[in-house]
Amino acid sequence: MPYELLCSLQFALYGACWALAAWLIPEERPALLHWAANGALQALAGFMAMQALAQGQLPPTICLAAALLGATVSVRGIDQFLHGRARDDRWGLALALPALAALGALDLGLAPGAERMRWQGLAYTLGMAGLLLFYAWRCWPELRRSQGRAAAIIVLAPQWVTGLAALASVWPRLTLDAEHMALMREGSRLPGAVASLITGGVFNLSYLVLLMGRLLGRLREHARTDHLTGVLNRRAIEAALQASWQRQRRKDTGLAVVLVDVDHFKQINDRFGHAAGDQVLAQVATSLQQQIRPYDHLGRWGGEEFLLVLHDQPGDSALRTCERLREAIAQSTLALPGGKVTASLGLAVAQRGEVSAQGLVQRADAAMYRAKAEGRDRTCLAEPAALAQAA
Repeated sequence: MPYELLCSLQFALYGACWALAAWLIPEERPALLHWAANGALQALAGFMAMQALAQGQLPPTICLAAALLGATVSVRGIDQFLHGRARDDRWGLALALPALAALGALDLGLAPGAERMRWQGLAYTLGMAGLLLFYAWRCWPELRRSQGRAAAIIVLAPQWVTGLAALASVWPRLTLDAEHMALMREGSRLPGAVASLITGGVFNLSYLVLLMGRLLGRLREHARTDHLTGVLNRRAIEAALQASWQRQRRKDTGLAVVLVDVDHFKQINDRFGHAAGDQVLAQVATSLQQQIRPYDHLGRWGGEEFLLVLHDQPGDSALRTCERLREAIAQSTLALPGGKVTASLGLAVAQRGEVSAQGLVQRADAAMYRAKAEGRDRTCLAEPAALAQAA
């Protein structure tokens, strides 16, 4: 089997796999279709180049153009994947179009045969190197931020290495005569095919690392998030509470816990239906999330109850925060025919001698029930820990 045919089959398989992935994962479809198109274009280029390479000649212009277009859509797919849109189109076109234009112009016979092959190879090499190195440079900050340094290196290393290797091949193209260039192409046919197989595999493996990292991140996020409200679920907010409790014990920083209960929620469900109840819970969660700081925690504790963990908040400050939360709920929740939606809040502030995080939550729970008993739509501060334990 010709070496180039094996490479073409490999790229065709990659393209088919990415096309299947695009069908199965619609959220990432734009980027995956880019990588599928790259596989198809590289397969086409390799198939059309077989005869010319077997004769020690430069592949036809259409093969070089297809390979260059494949590289363009490939790196554009990374841009699409990272940013949700192709952010650098104008720069990518500025690199790809001159190389494609040069290939087309030289193919029209603007240079003698031997010189034409030299300058076509040079235009292709410089276009390929520019695309790979430019997109690697542009994608590095976002990739490092979103996926971590190790993943960023794994994904972008193939682009850096291939781009720099392409630049290193420019000098021989400029200095060797046509006869030596033909001999070099003939001698590098097998090594070139092996390099293509390896490079194609590494590039597509790097894309797979990108995709798997995002899918695993989503799985972790879904495992921690309440599907209805978008805040932390019971398990995740308990873990956040324990971590905050340990931090409070080590550093003696302020810690407050707030339990929020939507008033008359059963009546909302009975009168307006569970869909309306779900909307109320989602809006309450949104209102709470908008009022707390980035380093505080909010989770759904159960049913119509939410738990907030507030860091570095003494009693007076935490009480003011609770009043702001209560007012935000009353002002922004969905208006129902029976009137506005309100909530009762119970606040407990960690004290010296506090036994456990669970004890802190129990004090907040008792304060929340007292708020309901006193007429709802209010905040009650929990009794001190010593009194709660004595009771």
